[in-house]
Amino acid sequence: MFPMGQMTFTLLDDRALVRVGGEDARQMLARFETDVLPYKPQLVIWQVGSNYTLRSTDLEAYAAILRKGIDRLRSAHTDVILMDQGDGTRVRWSARMRPLVPGTGWLVKSNITRTLERALAGLKSRAENR
Repeated sequence: MFPMGQMTFTLLDDRALVRVGGEDARQMLARFETDVLPYKPQLVIWQVGSNYTLRSTDLEAYAAILRKGIDRLRSAHTDVILMDQGDGTRVRWSARMRPLVPGTGWLVKSNITRTLERALAGLKSRAENR
């Protein structure tokens, strides 16, 4: 967590960064009206999650705060990207399969795994180069 209460405001070309270290989602939402919406942003990248989830286990309340914030930004015709702290969201999946030809499951699994890894690496590369 960051030290509480120190607000930083940075202008980068046509972008404004408004941050208060240590705030949680509820506190950020409370500042939308004064520190975000007066600038009529086209896009808000809302880095949120770490501090709230460290302080509370009420995920339903957290989800409600996020929905309220997203709805408020959208009502101001602002696009929203939610971003977590750190290296991004981890996706884990599992599947069960039964090969049509007995004894070939390992081969099918290997090919599916390689295909998905290449696809995800391509998506990551594309996102990083935008």
